[in-house]
Amino acid sequence: MLSANSRRPGANVPGRYLSGALIGVSVERLLKAHLRRMSEMGAPKAVWSIEGRLAAARAWYSDVGKTELRQQHAVGLLWTLGALGMVGASLLGTDGQAR
Repeated sequence: MLSANSRRPGANVPGRYLSGALIGVSVERLLKAHLRRMSEMGAPKAVWSIEGRLAAARAWYSDVGKTELRQQHAVGLLWTLGALGMVGASLLGTDGQAR
């Protein structure tokens, strides 16, 4: 379960993954919403441990987290490609020959 008080993509995989945002709300309101949605997920499936947390993180990054991270970083990738295009265009000049 991921909750944020800033813009983030919402996603729902029933019983496994929930994410969403309440933009510009207080921390207390965000926590209430998070706890309300967490009750939908049910009781924890295991006791907390470092190994379990690491396994959960690896599972998330290899499944639904992969898509979410790609969505979050797509805009940065586009800005980077645009900047490289502008640098390339300035190096080639307007006549298409290197300076």
